[in-house]
Amino acid sequence: MSYKSKSSANCIDFYKKSVAFISHQSTIKIRSIVTGITENILHHQDQKFLCTKFSPDGTYVAAGSECGTLTVWKRETGHHIISLKGHTAGATDIKISADGLLLASTAQWDKSIKIWNIQTGHCIATFKDSFLIQSIEFTNNDTCIISRSVNDVYKTWNISTGALINILPKKYKDLTRRFYCLSPDKNLVLFSSRKNQYRTFTVWDVFQNKAVAQLESPSHGTFSFSANNQYIIGKFVNEISLWDTTTGKLLHTTISSVTTLSFVLFTDNHTILEVSDTAIVVRDQSLQTINSFATQRQSMATVVYAYIFNNVVAYLTKQNCLTVVDINTQKIIFKEEIDYSLIPFALSSKSEMIAVIKYDNSIYLHKKNEVKPLFMLKGHTQGVTSVIFNKKDTLLLSTSHDATLKLWNTSTGKCLMTFEGHTQRVNHALFTSDDKIISCSNDNSIKLWDVETGECIETLQGHTDWVRSVSVSSDGKTLLSASYDTTLKLWDIKTGHLLTTISTTQRVIRAQFHPYKQEFLSLGEDKITTLWDAQTGQKKISMVHPDFYFPESSENLIGYAFSTYSPDGKYIMTFFDEQYKYGTWGAALIIRDSNSGKKIKTMGDRSDNDQIPCFNNKSSLIIHILKHTYKNKLQIRKWNI
Repeated sequence: MSYKSKSSANCIDFYKKSVAFISHQSTIKIRSIVTGITENILHHQDQKFLCTKFSPDGTYVAAGSECGTLTVWKRETGHHIISLKGHTAGATDIKISADGLLLASTAQWDKSIKIWNIQTGHCIATFKDSFLIQSIEFTNNDTCIISRSVNDVYKTWNISTGALINILPKKYKDLTRRFYCLSPDKNLVLFSSRKNQYRTFTVWDVFQNKAVAQLESPSHGTFSFSANNQYIIGKFVNEISLWDTTTGKLLHTTISSVTTLSFVLFTDNHTILEVSDTAIVVRDQSLQTINSFATQRQSMATVVYAYIFNNVVAYLTKQNCLTVVDINTQKIIFKEEIDYSLIPFALSSKSEMIAVIKYDNSIYLHKKNEVKPLFMLKGHTQGVTSVIFNKKDTLLLSTSHDATLKLWNTSTGKCLMTFEGHTQRVNHALFTSDDKIISCSNDNSIKLWDVETGECIETLQGHTDWVRSVSVSSDGKTLLSASYDTTLKLWDIKTGHLLTTISTTQRVIRAQFHPYKQEFLSLGEDKITTLWDAQTGQKKISMVHPDFYFPESSENLIGYAFSTYSPDGKYIMTFFDEQYKYGTWGAALIIRDSNSGKKIKTMGDRSDNDQIPCFNNKSSLIIHILKHTYKNKLQIRKWNI
């Protein structure tokens, strides 16, 4: 028997042995969690997706886009069935009724819920709320919709009449509430409120509109109902507790050896699974350990979503990394990042051309300040992850989720060569001074390529997790690599020998050599930029970026960050662009002196537009690209440092 945990992670969904997730925002990828094989890749008209959902019987897959359009496909064939338009903002949650006839959608920012007939495409009902809507669910008989707004108010709406049936009682309005989970039959909600120094948890019956049980614990954590609604399991740091849902009585409690915050769920009504970034533990109803094994640690990773099917467990971390593990063999079936984007454009060395990554797996090559592209570079079969010009601006190199690199002629727009050899997504690549190419991949490897022949000259192995970026020293002799295995590695480019390994406490997002000094910088997941001495491997300066607050409690973090030197090496720019659940964006741009680490300038913005900064070739300006993919506009703004 399988049971799926409930979560706010709308960018991913499961049906039996299949998982659907947003891949590079422009596609929905369906993979088998048993074999790891990609079953289908779905896309439609350059849509940028925000959420996805299987129908209860697995026949359909639906997705909601940034411009509010809802798209439905056949799961097995990938055939496009219908597109539904009506929301005035991005669709942030969708659900399909048990009979597969109705689709419910919500767009947080237009404060509406819409009910659609999938066969006819007609919108049969619209419900308006006075608050931003976070999530929706069909009731078990498909006659009503339950909505939860940002102030944790629960409302039940009758689909046929449009009437508001009930609201969470006003007497709870003044209490501090936090939503935790919905029962499998969608009749019960678990939320919490502060009572003295303890945390009081309330089990609320949605239809009877009353509390049916209360339970207390000294802290908040993660929770899950059993499939029959009889039990609730909770985890607080290293303490696990089991309650009776109807009475609120604490039945069992135990201390776990897993001290990091983990996700707990029932695999059936009696077996409990505890999933964290360090271990997976199987427990019986008395909370005794049946089986446990260590997993590959992901630094600062919090599990926010878990799913069990037979002997396979899949879990999603706050950093949006999906890992699928066979419990019996303890082997990872596959691991993939959900909805991850790198820097989506490149500026040519003379600042005369801009290469912009589009969500339809293509690249648009623009002349400076011209909206209409010179060329549309098409050839990658999956999302493009990075682009870079050579020094003469005659060539453009692109990397992709499809595990390839492509070399393009910027004068003609033609693809000159495709580099094949990586087995997983290529994250980053660069040109060397002697006209070679270096790339890094999710297959944990670094490859050196011959530009003329397209052959792989050498493969550098040593990292034990995804390699995120590469950089070459100013003298062209040393290669720097940054990895999610929490290390930085220095390599001799000529011999391929590993020179130094520097261990950090965080997964490393990016690393870059100084343009002319024997030093380099790195950016970790803790948002700290560190300067290192390239000769000794010693840390020189750590630069914390406290200027902008991004709430750590968010369970649905999507976004990217990078630090980079200016071309003259005088400045360091650090940029964060992070999206929290249901479309709230925050962006921080910080300029520092590269010698002292002292902050020179800070800028922040909130916008629905994509904003990505870079230095121009004079190191005197920062350029932001604002893309509206559905309006096909390109705008440039500049700031003096």
